[in-house]
Amino acid sequence: MNLEALLIAVAAVLILLPRALARLRIPLGITAFFIGLAAREFAPEVAGNDFVKLFSVLGISSLFLLAGMEINFEDLKKHRTPLIQHILIQLVAIIISACSIYLLFEFSISQCTLISLALWTPSTGFIMDSVGQWKVSEDETFWIKTKAIAAEIAALFLMFVVTQSESSLSPGVSFALMGAFIIALPVVFHFLARLVLPFSKGSEFSLLVLLAMACAVFTKEIGAYYLIGAFFVGLVSNQTMRRLPEVSNKQILDSLNLFAGFFIPFYFFNSGTLMFGAAWSLKSLWYGLAVVGIVLPIRVGITMLHRALVSGEKISSSFRIGVAMAPNLIFGLVIAGIIFRRGAEADWILPALIIYTFISSIMPALVLGKSAKRYHLVRNISRFFGTKPAKSVATNLEPERVDSEDKTSN
Repeated sequence: MNLEALLIAVAAVLILLPRALARLRIPLGITAFFIGLAAREFAPEVAGNDFVKLFSVLGISSLFLLAGMEINFEDLKKHRTPLIQHILIQLVAIIISACSIYLLFEFSISQCTLISLALWTPSTGFIMDSVGQWKVSEDETFWIKTKAIAAEIAALFLMFVVTQSESSLSPGVSFALMGAFIIALPVVFHFLARLVLPFSKGSEFSLLVLLAMACAVFTKEIGAYYLIGAFFVGLVSNQTMRRLPEVSNKQILDSLNLFAGFFIPFYFFNSGTLMFGAAWSLKSLWYGLAVVGIVLPIRVGITMLHRALVSGEKISSSFRIGVAMAPNLIFGLVIAGIIFRRGAEADWILPALIIYTFISSIMPALVLGKSAKRYHLVRNISRFFGTKPAKSVATNLEPERVDSEDKTSN
């Protein structure tokens, strides 16, 4: 089979198979990742193809462009106190985790910090795309999205600081360029929106994607990563378009969803081809499972405790928010890719990170999936703490059965 036909066949598999397996609650990205692993073995000429790399960049850039556009600064300002607390808790956890890794394994400080970021940062894009499939209330959905956004913004800034060692520029020059980029971007976008769009109706989406790609490449060149530039374009465009009634923000978001939905499987596929050379072994499996057993309960527990203390929520509601914020699929693979290119300081790091990433990303679908059976896990946890499950979940999950159980228990 020639290369063109092979690329078309791979694209067809990437578009169809992950969506078919999504019915079994297997995240699309995990399926695409394993297709990449298989392609590296059986079709290596596809794995390193320039088209696959380009589609991969388009996928991750459009996803973080979309994540930036989803942010509502009014909501962040309104709830700034609990969000600032959440960010501070997140940063403390990342620092403690990085210090622990350094003391245990004596890796470099930058690699310890990157690993810690991968373990503690939720993937906002994945969570926003998946939360509609989980059994959570509207209020819980709001807090899940808002907390994930706040945590990811802080993590992106920290990642930019850590990845400066990859840049050919000095840290001072990189920070100056990044500052100039952040200041200039709103001006450039406002100029394009006011002077270009009126004479080019219907080009809003194309202009936005091109600008996101250009900024993604720029931030990559100054030692950051593609997603940082695309994310900032999303932030700025969201605020600018709110002041332009002639531009349909909803229509652009719908188009971006379709665009990202087509290209993002190529990012996971490309990640799978890169990780083929990782040292998959029994040792890396045990390390990965150990990280799952230690970090995931702590992450969920910290979120539960913070929500219960600050908002006075019921344990069941705090538990659902904690579990829903566990997935780090996209951010975990991004960090794994950075570590791969920089060189992992131990052969078990990448496989262990991938195992942790996959389990944390599957967990919400298993625990919070739209099935009445999932309710019993939340109910048992609630009973252990002497509380009742939130009525929002009880109402959604077989109301008659839940009511009868409550009467029996009373």
